[in-house]
Amino acid sequence: MAYAYIGINVKAPSSPEVARLLSQRPGVAYTAAVWGQWDVVALVGFAVERDLLRTLSAIQATNNVVSTETLLVRSDQYFDRELAEAVAGGKLLAFIFLKMDSQKTRSAYERIEALAATGLASIYNVAGVFGSYDIAATLLYSNEAELKTLVMETIQEQTDGVDDTLTLLAVLGEVYKVGNAFPA
Repeated sequence: MAYAYIGINVKAPSSPEVARLLSQRPGVAYTAAVWGQWDVVALVGFAVERDLLRTLSAIQATNNVVSTETLLVRSDQYFDRELAEAVAGGKLLAFIFLKMDSQKTRSAYERIEALAATGLASIYNVAGVFGSYDIAATLLYSNEAELKTLVMETIQEQTDGVDDTLTLLAVLGEVYKVGNAFPA
C-alpha cells in the first residue's frame, strides 16, 4: 500500500462538511478540518497509481473544493501507530510539514521516526514525502505548551537541517475516520 497526504482548499465555511464527506470515501484513512495553509488535510492509501488518481478526481469534484496539493509518501520512509485510541482519549491533532536541507532529509526522518517509535513523543506518524515539503508528520498533543515543546524544541531545534516548518492544527471535533483506516 502506498500513501499520500492531500492538502485541500475549500470555499468558506465548508471545511468541516468537506472533511466529514471525504472521510467516507474508500481509501481515505482520515481527514481533518485544519487552521492554516489548507482547510482540510487527508491521508489516503492506494494500491496502484490509478487508485490515487481516482481518489484525487473524486476529491476535486466534491462541492466546495477549490484546489488540492498532493504529497506522495516515500515507500522507504513511513512509520505510524494507532491513532483512534489517542483521539478518543481527548488528544488533539496537528500536522507538521518540514522543508529540509536536501543532504539531511534522511537523517532528520530517522530521528523523528526514532522519537515516534519510542512512544515518548506524541508523534502518530512520520513520512518522507515528495512535493513542496520533504517530511510530514501527524502529532498528538494535550495542550499548547506540549505542542510548542514538541514542534519548536524537539523537532525544530534538535533536528539538523530543518529549513522551514508548517504546523496545522486540526479544528476541535473535526477529525474523521481514524480507526481501521486501511483494512487488510
